[in-house]
Amino acid sequence: MSSEHLFTCRVSSREAGLTLVEALSSRFPYFSEEQWRRLLLAGDISVNGCLPAPEQLLILNDQIQTTISGLDEPAGPQTINTLYADEDFLLVEKPAGTPVSRTGRIIHHTAINILRRQYDSEDIQLMHRLDLETSGLLLCARTRKSCKRYQQHLPDLIVRKFYLAVVRGDLQVHNLQVSFPLAEQEGSAVRCQMHVVVGGKETATTLHTLAVNKDSSLLLVELHTGRKHQIRAHLAHLGHPLFGDKIYSFAGKYFLTRLQRELNEADYQVLGAAQHTLHAWGMELHLPKGPPAMFFAEGFSTDMARWLDLFPPWQPAAQQGLIDLGVTPALLAE
Repeated sequence: MSSEHLFTCRVSSREAGLTLVEALSSRFPYFSEEQWRRLLLAGDISVNGCLPAPEQLLILNDQIQTTISGLDEPAGPQTINTLYADEDFLLVEKPAGTPVSRTGRIIHHTAINILRRQYDSEDIQLMHRLDLETSGLLLCARTRKSCKRYQQHLPDLIVRKFYLAVVRGDLQVHNLQVSFPLAEQEGSAVRCQMHVVVGGKETATTLHTLAVNKDSSLLLVELHTGRKHQIRAHLAHLGHPLFGDKIYSFAGKYFLTRLQRELNEADYQVLGAAQHTLHAWGMELHLPKGPPAMFFAEGFSTDMARWLDLFPPWQPAAQQGLIDLGVTPALLAE
């Protein structure tokens, strides 16, 4: 979808004293300094409602407005469901296919920009990340101050994270502890793919089977370390990749195909899903403004919901799985 978008932001203490071009290219690196300078000279940027000079020095809380046309990005949601909010945090359900922050193609329809428009606040910040196609729970800070204050204490806030994963094949495990070290591999055809390599980053994942149905399995997964693509890479290394995973199934064939052309219905039939079947389902939070609590995201993608329907009733099995993994039953009863 190619259209014109108006972006608004306020100058932070970190940007105060910089020139307008310096601040914009630092904060929004998807454009170079020269590209920002061209937008300025074209009259597409204002500061406090006035047309500025490129070398204008910024003052704290100056309001910058930028009009950018010709953005060619797919349509996205207008709002994101919020499960919890206080003066410091937002806990939301990120949809599958919505990136948490800007990508090469998507600037406007990112989770963080949707939330900033939804709450009319440029201050909202990500506390952690989810992959593009992974749906589910995402914790954000309401302000930069809160983000800075609590980021270093994130393991004390997000105490446990649980995912639902639908994988290929019959995988029956009970609290299987997986710790394959992961790293990118030079020379890999898929450069972003993570591989199990000696000397890679340490990882820890727990896998627990909830149900098996013909050639698919539903797993409850606990993520202990947050390495890039950790769950996806571990499952693929075990020979049970997610359905719809273009990087880790079929040796990355469909990821490479997508670089040449759009995938079609026949491709998705082979993959088993248009979006990979991984959902950040449960989170145990110990937030400063409330008691310890478990939160669950039930906003599944169309693909994830279709696969879950093959494992009825999966919810009681998942609740028991949480108890098997050591979650306090009292938290589940609330």
